[in-house]
Amino acid sequence: MIFAIGTQFAHLSSSAEDGTDHGADDILALEFYHKASGLISDVIAVASIESVQAFLLLGVYTLPIDAAGLSCTYLGIAIKIATQNGMHRKHHKTLASRQVELRRRLWWTAYTLERYT
Repeated sequence: MIFAIGTQFAHLSSSAEDGTDHGADDILALEFYHKASGLISDVIAVASIESVQAFLLLGVYTLPIDAAGLSCTYLGIAIKIATQNGMHRKHHKTLASRQVELRRRLWWTAYTLERYT
């Protein structure tokens, strides 16, 4: 998904006058997206921190190209998995501070993206 998102915005690094067709970038980004979306069932089955990250990336990728609300679905799944893992709770006495911070940042990223889309 990182490559798909990066490819979406690759045209921003080239000048507007070069006249390059960005259709090839869009096709490449879509290929990366399709490969990643083929793994959704595996990602849901694990329901981990990485699952939340994956669904956030899927949601971010589909935001500018989404007409059917797929981005909201991905972000909603990220929120659901984050809630199941207790990322919305403040007290994590058994976790290392670095892990607590990661979970907190993921929760607020998921919440903010889902809330404002």
